[in-house]
Amino acid sequence: MDINGKLYLTESDLHQHSIWVEHQSDDLHYPVNSTNDLPEDMRPNDLSIRAKFTTPNKLIFNGYIIGIKNIFCIVIFWNNEIIYLNKNLLSDCIDSIDKISLSLSQKVDAKKYFPMRYETTIDIEGFKNLCGEFDIFQERTNDERF
Repeated sequence: MDINGKLYLTESDLHQHSIWVEHQSDDLHYPVNSTNDLPEDMRPNDLSIRAKFTTPNKLIFNGYIIGIKNIFCIVIFWNNEIIYLNKNLLSDCIDSIDKISLSLSQKVDAKKYFPMRYETTIDIEGFKNLCGEFDIFQERTNDERF
């Protein structure tokens, strides 16, 4: 097991481990191999979980969700880039989606990418996969705010 924490997660990291936990003591991410790897002081948003995302226009992205409920941020991997989509930073999200759209040689309104369906791809015994929707245009809840 990798004993060194990671400041940020790459696609390769998520291929190796489907769940990572951010430790509050050093703000680094560590792989999870069993429930024993989860710290007692863990918050739901300390988890990063590998997922596949599908847009209404049938684009598929690999990435991860941050948290297990009230998900306000996801990460997708696109063209060797790590793209954060955070509901608290709407204009940055729209810029990122526009960048993806242009790389596909098409200009598609950012609203056509949402809601994105996600399904986690956890491969650790004792953990269940999650599915849901992520929509940057849906009004945020108080739990999703900073």
